[in-house]
Amino acid sequence: MQPFINDSELVPEKVKVVSSAASALCTWIRAVETYARVYRIVQPKKDRYEKAMLELADKQNLLEQSKTELTSIQQRIESLRIEYELKMKEKDTLQRDAEKTAMFLDRATKLLDGVAEKRMIWDRTANELKENLENLLGNSLLACAFLSYMGPFLSDYREEIVHQIWEKEFNRNGIRFQTDFNFAKFMSTPTMIREWNIQGLPRDNFSTENAIVATRNQSFSLCKKNKFDFHSIRFVLSLVVIDPQCQASKWIKQMEKSNGLKIIDLQMRDYLKILEECIKMGRPCLCQNLHDDLPQTLNSILLKSLKKSSDSPSSFVLQIADREIPYNSSFRFYLSTRLSNPRYKPEIYSKVNLINFAIKEQGLEEQLLGIVVRKEKPELENAKDNCIVTIANKHKEKEFLEEEFLRLLSKTQGSLLENLQVFQALDLSKQSQKDIDETLKLNEDLEMKIDLTREHYRLVAQRAAILFFVLQDLTSIDSMYQFSLESYIQLFSLSIEKSSKSLKIQERIEKLNDYHTYAVYKYGCRVIR
Repeated sequence: MQPFINDSELVPEKVKVVSSAASALCTWIRAVETYARVYRIVQPKKDRYEKAMLELADKQNLLEQSKTELTSIQQRIESLRIEYELKMKEKDTLQRDAEKTAMFLDRATKLLDGVAEKRMIWDRTANELKENLENLLGNSLLACAFLSYMGPFLSDYREEIVHQIWEKEFNRNGIRFQTDFNFAKFMSTPTMIREWNIQGLPRDNFSTENAIVATRNQSFSLCKKNKFDFHSIRFVLSLVVIDPQCQASKWIKQMEKSNGLKIIDLQMRDYLKILEECIKMGRPCLCQNLHDDLPQTLNSILLKSLKKSSDSPSSFVLQIADREIPYNSSFRFYLSTRLSNPRYKPEIYSKVNLINFAIKEQGLEEQLLGIVVRKEKPELENAKDNCIVTIANKHKEKEFLEEEFLRLLSKTQGSLLENLQVFQALDLSKQSQKDIDETLKLNEDLEMKIDLTREHYRLVAQRAAILFFVLQDLTSIDSMYQFSLESYIQLFSLSIEKSSKSLKIQERIEKLNDYHTYAVYKYGCRVIR
């Protein structure tokens, strides 16, 4: 057929000139040939297209399956991720719980170990407290009576009244009390007594009792109540101290030094002005050198003439003469007399608390021992002073740590193991306790060695103390024979300096005793002549 198709004469236009039918047949032939030629080109492509479409459909089905599987896998991954996060959170929680449990276990072990160390002390303290609780009523009655009535009496009378009169009445009325009742132990602590001794209080039981009466029997509540309000203020009871040797005055000056103590004398022109300033500012005031009577100007202070302030309902004023002085409840008023047996009027005793601070032989002996050792072995006495201060501070620190630990234990809300402060306090207590115990052991051993060395000079102090009280007994002959402790201490110091020296302690003590005895003899003769 191709030669005919390629024949240029056999085209519809030229054939049409000859025959229209032939022209149509020629057109149809050519169309069939074109169709055949195109068909041969297109049909394979259509076959490939159909095949490709079938393959595409397969691939799309496979893709859809893959997408479905991917979605399922993604969902599984998401669920696994969520589960992983939950498990990780659970793991973190369990880890925290494990760490917390381990910490609690460690704390519990520390607490048990710490408490085990203190158990014996606490058991002993608990037994003592139980016994004290049973005897509390009787002991408190004895202490209150002692505070109220024993101030003016010497130690012999105090012991007689307490042990031979009051205790018998308690037994007769079935009131329980501690059989070996000691006022000083009941009303104070060893730490407090050491601090007073450092401040200059003589180291005897009589002086300790006086210090307790002076510090514990000073204040009471003065209240005013009406239909609408209630006001209260602590008023300090004034103290009159019988202090012929000025021991109490020295102690008060040291004790109140940090509080801005003011010292007055009734012979001073402006003593009332200083006293008014102390009342306003709440400072302690010491009035020295009282005689047998108290001036009328002090009556308003001694009688506690307080009234409510018109400016402030919660504050009080003290009426002094025609003036109203704002009253500060921190004000403390001490009065001291050097008269050994003052003859105050009965009404004075209703205004003040009287305390007899006359020195005892034991207290004077300790003072004189300190003086002679300081003169003979100054480094020894300085070491003794340092030991006393160190031991007092360490005992105070030890007591504070124990009280702080017990306070945290008692105030803990909820689980004790969750309170970090308790274990910090326990760790600090254990660390400090070891250091404190070591320091106390070293200082107490050192103090014992120092005391053994100091005891060599005890005979000197005993002789000197006895001689002073021999001089004091001369007042029974005539009241004009008064001897000052200050001048006697100067005489004693002079005897130490002027007596013959010796490297042998016993020989030195004999020479010192002989010299001082003769010095006191000459001193007494000079006074009597």
